[in-house]
Amino acid sequence: MSVSDTINTSYRCVGLETIKMGDVGGKGGILGTSLITIKNIVSGSAFFAFEAPGKNEFFCEDSDYADVITNTPGAKFIEFSVRDMSPEIFKLAFGGTSAGTCWSAYYATATVVSEQSIIATSKDYGGDKLRLYITRAAVRAGGDLRFSKTETGTVTFTCEVLLPETITPPLQVAIT
Repeated sequence: MSVSDTINTSYRCVGLETIKMGDVGGKGGILGTSLITIKNIVSGSAFFAFEAPGKNEFFCEDSDYADVITNTPGAKFIEFSVRDMSPEIFKLAFGGTSAGTCWSAYYATATVVSEQSIIATSKDYGGDKLRLYITRAAVRAGGDLRFSKTETGTVTFTCEVLLPETITPPLQVAIT
């Protein structure tokens, strides 16, 4: 590509239409097929980030300059918050069990980090949507359950892209 070449498209990522999550398919290697739609996403809370790559420097004894530098890939993750306080959301976020209108937690166990497949779809912009397919992600969650008259409680999900256990791509971004 020369300096005079340009990329000029009207594809944009504006707003979020849906996020679907569910169990990873196969033996940790393919996009799940039984994904559920997460509702009541807090407006403006969702984002997908590609962190800048980092580096590790290795020094020889008594040297001021690195002898070897290795590159480390930057993390890729999606984060969003929901206002849904249903037992099913609590179970998805924090583990435990849900039955009817009740969620039960087990704090004697380690912090819950589940592996999920995710499909996030942007809102339509000029007839096109941006769709993210994440085959396998480590999902962590936190809650900020406010008992306030002016603010609502939220559950925040942070989903870091993981490498699948097969040759399936960990992340695909498609225009639909």
